[in-house]
Amino acid sequence: MPNNNLSKTKQKEIKDLIEKGRDQGFLTIGEINDLLPTNLYDGDQIDGIIKLITDLKIKVVESNKDIQTEVVIGDEEVTDDDDNEITEQEAVEVLSNLDEEFGRTSDPVRMYMREMGTVELLNRAGEIIIAKKIEEGQKLIYQAIQRFPESISYFLKLFKDEEEIEAQISDYILDVKEKADEEFKTEQIPEAPATSGKDDEIEGSDEEEEEEEEEIIDNSPDRELVSQKVLLIKEYFDKYKSQKDQAKAEKIFDKIRVEISNFKFTSLFIEKLIAKIENISKNIVKYEKDMFSLCLKQTSLSKKEFVKLFKNNETNMNVLEEMKNNHLKTSTDAALFSKEFTKINKKLMLIESGQRISIQEIKVINKARRTGEIKERNAKREMVEANLR
Repeated sequence: MPNNNLSKTKQKEIKDLIEKGRDQGFLTIGEINDLLPTNLYDGDQIDGIIKLITDLKIKVVESNKDIQTEVVIGDEEVTDDDDNEITEQEAVEVLSNLDEEFGRTSDPVRMYMREMGTVELLNRAGEIIIAKKIEEGQKLIYQAIQRFPESISYFLKLFKDEEEIEAQISDYILDVKEKADEEFKTEQIPEAPATSGKDDEIEGSDEEEEEEEEEIIDNSPDRELVSQKVLLIKEYFDKYKSQKDQAKAEKIFDKIRVEISNFKFTSLFIEKLIAKIENISKNIVKYEKDMFSLCLKQTSLSKKEFVKLFKNNETNMNVLEEMKNNHLKTSTDAALFSKEFTKINKKLMLIESGQRISIQEIKVINKARRTGEIKERNAKREMVEANLR
């Protein structure tokens, strides 16, 4: 329930600020601070309030200048929608519990969780739901890794030395299977031992019981199968790189994706593979910002116009001709602008040619990776918070 002590004027101010944030897509920290009690200084408290704002799909930035200089083409904000649903009224209700005299009356994040009905004690059904959320996040991450050519290249580099394959397996591979429709050995449920109706057979001898206790199931990856799969993936990947026909190359890569899905990697290896996606994605963002900065200075294009023209055309040189013919400022040196534009464009083209997929495809893969990480992290946090209650 909203705080009755909070004036209607204050409630309207909060609603107006949220509406402003939705209209322009962002709010500054200064704008948020203006509505907070003057004695609210704790960083964790403020972080909790900012989280409520971002859960409304409103970006929080340091200043208006940050928005003006920031551009990400075709890379929508990534959130775990299932875990971050909040209405405007719920946000107002949480913020209404901030008391001017005493500062914060309770933790805004926990107040938000109570409002959303997520504070019940965790039961078996709840554990299963959270486990499925974690699994969904991990699946998205795995799929992103499997779709990214750089992941395959790095995988093959690590396993190119036959003499070191034993050590690499122990560090990077948890399990391997023959076919995609099979279960991993580590996920199979052991069969229950056969039982007998006779009392003497149920009890058994002490010696037999000791032998059963000492029996160990070997779940280590099959070294020979790993070697076979690595050789097969290498064969496919060599064909993929040399195939000039893009449609045929994509069909070959589909085979690679199926084979790489037969591996279950360690968390260490997943982190390394994720880093490959992140590094290339960061380079794309950097080059796009350089392009935007160049066009902002040398053309008459607004940010909105630039995004409309550049989105899905990151390596299309026709964009340069369009800018030169219709959007250059009178003070711009056309030859110098073309040189700088082409220089940045070539960097993006190198990424595309190196991966044999488009910039947009890389962004889709990276978004899936980020979404998976958020889903997994939120689910794990939900489990921890539930167990602490």
